[in-house]
Amino acid sequence: MDALTFLTKLLEHGAWPAASLAIVLALRKEIQSILLIVKKFKAGPVEVELERVVKDLEETKKVAAAAEATVKVVADKLDEGEEQLTTKRSTASSAERVAPPANEIELKVLKALVESRFVSRTVSGVAKETGLSNGLVQATYGALISKGFLEQITNSEGKLRWRATSSGRVVAHEANL
Repeated sequence: MDALTFLTKLLEHGAWPAASLAIVLALRKEIQSILLIVKKFKAGPVEVELERVVKDLEETKKVAAAAEATVKVVADKLDEGEEQLTTKRSTASSAERVAPPANEIELKVLKALVESRFVSRTVSGVAKETGLSNGLVQATYGALISKGFLEQITNSEGKLRWRATSSGRVVAHEANL
């Protein structure tokens, strides 16, 4: 096969694909606008349903908008919670400065909570460790909670426990000095 025959065969077989590509490139903006209108397209064995894609995109936009609204609500609530927590902390800080542990019993109970190997304690555990009665420890817990040195929590089994706050730890450590 000589070069001229090869070039003729190449043009013969490649003319239609080249012409089609040139037309598509020249009319690509018009084709894009038509694709937005067309809902179904079939060319030989290929069939495309653009309406479903458009509906999916619209649904995705709705879900994204709802998620964005939810995120905004949660962020607003977190901001409110931080403001309330800051207010409570500043109130607790002023109360801590005004009302340190009033007596040796409160200090003894607070030390038992802070120096324990447990993060949170029961009334009976602290009573046993300190040698005080359960009733006296319970009353002391109330006084320490009101001063912001102690907090009541619920453990994983749903039982009440108490633990020292950061302010309570500071007071207990200062008492050891």
